[in-house]
Amino acid sequence: MATRLPTPDLDQPAEKPESAESEPAADASAGSLDSAFRRTQKPGESESVPGGLVAALDRADAAVDAWWDRCLRGRAWADRVFYAASEAANHSILWHSLGAAAAAVHRRPGIALRSSAALAVESALVNGPVKQI
Repeated sequence: MATRLPTPDLDQPAEKPESAESEPAADASAGSLDSAFRRTQKPGESESVPGGLVAALDRADAAVDAWWDRCLRGRAWADRVFYAASEAANHSILWHSLGAAAAAVHRRPGIALRSSAALAVESALVNGPVKQI
């Protein structure tokens, strides 16, 4: 029996979880993706790729998070779309469907078979030996 997804009222704003209210506000300088990749290293300093990369990724993450908060968070339609996508990704249903769609578009059933076989191998590795590490 298929599980029905809850259907929120699209005319009402979605309720924000309690944890969202207690989170610190995003940095104001993180308002655009351009500012996320601003160089913070001073002239004459030695360049540290990992440290610089981590800082750049942190700034990019903050910028995307700020954009997400302004444009998508708390919108019922976005909550519904992303909840449905998350549910479709459970048990690789989304990925098997994409493999089947690619096979149908290209009229080559082997694409779906190879895609599903690759997913099975990946799942066996990740859920077996890799989780033991």
